[in-house]
Amino acid sequence: MKDMQEIIAAPASPVSTSQTEAFYARLRSELIGGAFPSGERLKTAHMANRYGVSLSVVREALTRLASEGLTVASSRRGFCAAGISVAQIEQQADAMREIETICLRRSIAAATPEWQDHVEARFSRLAATPVHNADADLAISSAFSVNYAEFRDALVSACDNPVLLDVRRRLRDLGLRHESVCIGLGAQSSSAADDHRPLLDAALARDGALAVRLLSKRINANARLFVAAYRRAYGC
Repeated sequence: MKDMQEIIAAPASPVSTSQTEAFYARLRSELIGGAFPSGERLKTAHMANRYGVSLSVVREALTRLASEGLTVASSRRGFCAAGISVAQIEQQADAMREIETICLRRSIAAATPEWQDHVEARFSRLAATPVHNADADLAISSAFSVNYAEFRDALVSACDNPVLLDVRRRLRDLGLRHESVCIGLGAQSSSAADDHRPLLDAALARDGALAVRLLSKRINANARLFVAAYRRAYGC
């Protein structure tokens, strides 16, 4: 099974084997995976020592990640992990709904038999994955999160506009960070994998309008889930 590192791997680069690229990819994965709490300071000297890289490598990675919205640069505090708030969760979901539904509609319009096989395979993997951790009531499992992300990636994979797909990827990664942090705060779900089957059926039936409505509903429901976890944790 793929893990979060593979799902959120950084875009390909001609110097991807360099130490800078390797550190950037690792730190990016850890930020998206929720390893750094909202607003945590990312001290360059500490990180260079922790990861065994130079200060310049750390600074370059943090600067690049700031351009992706995963870190925040401050003249007084240096770099911090991007903060999360109710407004940010809701704004990311709003943007994701707008962009991903466009990608989905175009993907369905350009669908091929290979696309259908790919979507069905990803849904089969999702359906075989427990939604919840065995040791925690209703806590969302990381394996389910990964397979759900793959399923949605597959749905839009036939979209013929790479610019739209790149914007969607950046929004997806930001959303995965929100999800990871909120799961850490106790985000719970009573849903099951079969709850996503109507979206699969609509996509395979080439019913773009219905698929868009179902996807929008799911994005809204997920945002409410994460907002509820955030508010429980911080009393807001």
